[in-house]
Amino acid sequence: MKKSGHRIDVNIKRGIGFAFSRAWLKNIIKAVLSAEKINKPVEVSLLVTDDRHIHKMNLLYRGINAPTDVLSFALTEKPVDAQDIVFPEEQLGLTNLGEIIISFPRIVEQAADHGVPMAEETALMTVHGMLHLLGYDHGNAAEARKMRRREKAILTLIQQEQVYE
Repeated sequence: MKKSGHRIDVNIKRGIGFAFSRAWLKNIIKAVLSAEKINKPVEVSLLVTDDRHIHKMNLLYRGINAPTDVLSFALTEKPVDAQDIVFPEEQLGLTNLGEIIISFPRIVEQAADHGVPMAEETALMTVHGMLHLLGYDHGNAAEARKMRRREKAILTLIQQEQVYE
C-alpha cells in the first residue's frame, strides 16, 4: 500500500493475550480507507481492550449494561447547522474520523462460536468499526444488508492482499 498521510493510532491493553501486531491492525484500517476511496489524510484511533473496559464504555455511552464486541465513536458527524465550522484537525489537513474500541475476549468467544480463526474475527470487527466511522450503520434491515455486503467485499480484498499475514 502506498503512503497515505493517514495517522492511525493503535493501542493494545497489556496482559490481555492479544496475538496480533499494531502494524497488522493498521494495515487493516488502511485497507478499509483504500477500499472506501478515502484519499484525504485522516486520523483514526483503535483500542483493543478487555470486557471490563468496553462494558463501562457501553454503559456510559449507549446505556447498555453489558460488554460488546466493538464500539465506534465517529467524530466527523456534524450538526446540520455546523456545516461551515472547520475543526482544528481539518485546518491541519487531517480529519479525525474517531475511535474504535474492540473487546479481545469477545473476539475470542465469537471466533470460537463462528468457527473462524481469531485473525478473521479481529479483521471483521476492525472493518465493522471503520465502516461505522465512515457513516455506515445497521439500524434497519436495508442498512444492515448494505453494511454486511461492504464488510464482505473489504474482507475479501484484505485476504487477497494477504493483510492477515
